[in-house]
Amino acid sequence: MEKKTRPAGAMIAVGALVSLCVYLSLLLPAAALLVRGAVGEGAALPMVLVCGLVASCAGGLVCVSRCPWGRMTCGLAGAAAFAAAVACVAAVSWREGVAWLLGGLPVLCAILGGGVLAGMLGRKRGKRVKRPARRRL
Repeated sequence: MEKKTRPAGAMIAVGALVSLCVYLSLLLPAAALLVRGAVGEGAALPMVLVCGLVASCAGGLVCVSRCPWGRMTCGLAGAAAFAAAVACVAAVSWREGVAWLLGGLPVLCAILGGGVLAGMLGRKRGKRVKRPARRRL
């Protein structure tokens, strides 16, 4: 039976989509905490940074496990696709422009950091570690 080869671009798109879903599912409770006043306004940017890092790492792990390229390349490619989607939404959403140095650049760096983390932690599918046989007494 032949091993299926998956196109790398499709797997990167899947990883970016997973990242977007995780990002939105993490940002909704964070926004609810901010609106309720349970968390101070100064914690908004750190919460967004953590949400971006975790989401990018989750999507990058999906990319690493399914993409035919190397681990770090796949993790960074998935994170870059996710960062591009976030940057496009940010550029379209604000009329006066995005404050890239105040909030945009740190968010993009956190997203790319999540891709690097996924590249370091991820493992390709199908590679099993052989364990030594157990000895019976």
